Amino acid sequence: MITPLTRDAATGDITQATVGSVTTSFSRNGYGEIDDVSTQVGAAGVYSTDVLARDASGRILSRREVVEGETHAFGYTHTILSDA
Repeated sequence: MITPLTRDAATGDITQATVGSVTTSFSRNGYGEIDDVSTQVGAAGVYSTDVLARDASGRILSRREVVEGETHAFGYTHTILSDA
């Protein structure tokens, strides 16, 4: 069963969505960009991703992802061509 979405009262952004026993939560930074996502099945966390760093333009430089307890780190570089 799908329950109503939970929204931030000030911005209207979705902060949580639940379908049956699966709940996904979203956290945003000061610019409204999603920085953190976590998914639980019942009480067990099965997935999360966190933005660890952004550059001055707001592009993601590094993030961490945890899938069923296994952690992965990702680093990104950006060039002038990637902005075109």
